Formats: sequence, structure tokens, C-alpha cells
Amino acid sequence: MEPVAQELAKSHQAILIALRGTGRSMPQAVNRETINLSETLADLDAIRAQMNLESWTLAGHSFGAILAMAYAIRYSDRVASLALMNSGPICYASATVEMENVTMRLTPGERDALKNTARSDFGRMLEIIRL
Repeated sequence: MEPVAQELAKSHQAILIALRGTGRSMPQAVNRETINLSETLADLDAIRAQMNLESWTLAGHSFGAILAMAYAIRYSDRVASLALMNSGPICYASATVEMENVTMRLTPGERDALKNTARSDFGRMLEIIRL
């Protein structure tokens, strides 16, 4: 998420949050009482309140997107909008359709470059599809 936050910071106020139990946000005790959805959503709302924002836009990737949706459900009046990226796992059955959806938006040159990229080179793939 750091590259996304850096890009957003060019035109918006962007904050990259270390969720409870990660980075420097480690509680003294790690258990179900200290790390859970309710506490995490309260942490997010405490950040919003500390920033004196009535509402804000949440951007989340993967589990962060799921948290953003949960926050929007609990605090709907405090959410201006959501930007969700890869908010759920891709199942094998839908992977082909999802990749076709991405590739149809590429230029012919980008499609050729993607076709010639090793499947294990995710960084190059993301460069080509501009994510």
C-alpha cells in the first residue's frame, strides 16, 4: 500500500496506518481482547477524530479493504467514500475472467509485453497493467 499512499499524497492527505498488532502498533498483550474487529474499527475512528474530520475516504487493499467496508457499515455517517483494491481472494474459477477484464483494457503493446512476462514476475506484470 505504500506506493498507493505515496501517489495519493501528491493530491490528497494520505495516511498509511499500521493496524493494531502490526508494525509499531503492537499491544502489550496479543489476544482476542486486544486484537479484534471492534477494537480495530475503534482505532480507525479514533484516528479520524484526532484529525478533526467529520468524514473521510478510506482506501484499503486486501484485508484493509475488508476493514474499510466494515468501518463503513459501523460508521456510515463518517465515510465520504471508499476505494477498495483486491478486497477478496480471487478464486481459481474466476481468475481467467478477471484477467481477461484487465487485459481487454490494455494497449496491444501492453498485451504483448504481458504475454512475454514470466508468470512469477509479478512486479513486471503490475508495471505493465499500471497498478
